[in-house]
Amino acid sequence: MDSLVLFILMVAGVLLSAIVSKYIPQIPLALIQIMIGLLLAIVPIEQTTIHFEPELFMIGIIAPLVFYEGQNISRKELWKLRGPILLLAFGLVLLLVVAGGFLIHWLIPNLPLPVSFALSAIVSPTDTVALKSIVKNIKLPDNIMAVLEGESLINDAAGLVSFKVALGVVLTGYFSVKEASFEFLIAAFGGIIFGGIVGFLFVKLRLQLRKMRLEQTELLVLIQLITPFTIFIAAERLEFSGVLAMVAAGVVHGVEHDHLQATTTKIQMVSNNVWGTVVYFLNSLVFLLLGATLPSVVAKIWSKENFLVEELLGLALIISLFLMAVRFI
Repeated sequence: MDSLVLFILMVAGVLLSAIVSKYIPQIPLALIQIMIGLLLAIVPIEQTTIHFEPELFMIGIIAPLVFYEGQNISRKELWKLRGPILLLAFGLVLLLVVAGGFLIHWLIPNLPLPVSFALSAIVSPTDTVALKSIVKNIKLPDNIMAVLEGESLINDAAGLVSFKVALGVVLTGYFSVKEASFEFLIAAFGGIIFGGIVGFLFVKLRLQLRKMRLEQTELLVLIQLITPFTIFIAAERLEFSGVLAMVAAGVVHGVEHDHLQATTTKIQMVSNNVWGTVVYFLNSLVFLLLGATLPSVVAKIWSKENFLVEELLGLALIISLFLMAVRFI
């Protein structure tokens, strides 16, 4: 019952954010949803307590969102601008992880260097959901927007692998450049190859069902919906990058989507409507959850007597400005 009440509150938050955004279009929808999430968190009923599960968040929200973005990204521009996209998604993120890690360690000497790198890896990648929401009402040159979208779609892999390596150093006290580089390459290329192959198999499965005259729209759309969850879980179990597997699988499905003769118009319409609704809700849920979890995080920090909130806010501001400056340069 508690989960159902929380779900209803989140749906109400999505509806409210849409109404507010209609009348105040100057404010990015993401910021409106974060504020509404904050309001939901202070509702004086027990059911609004958020128990955050990172793995569930990655599988249930991030996987389908990245899969959907992979389907809709321009493959022509992705290939044409592959140079700057890869340099930003991997080169820049790794640079930010290293530079940010040293800065954090310098600002907070008591924080071990591997932990500083782990923290830097968390905040270095840009987010495709946030990017779309923030720049929605801003007119940018097409090639710049394509680079930003491509980077934000795949740079999570660099951040996540960097985080895992740093966390491994924290737990074991051992670090090897050779092993870290090998782990990174396996996770990245393994995720791309695995996602592309399994994504293609799902496409073939749907086409085979059509040949067998099992053309129930609901069945084919259901297979589409379970595709990202299945591929993401399998990729992570094999220690590949689930995010890059989602990108590859999404691109493969996007190719199929472009060939409308492969499916009926009815299936296309139902699929677009279902995915549109699911993605809209999940996009909103990301920022509502962010806003809803902030009070508990702040409360835990506030309760620590050996921390000064003003000092932490100042450090956060310095780190954020530094990462922005490096990214700009």
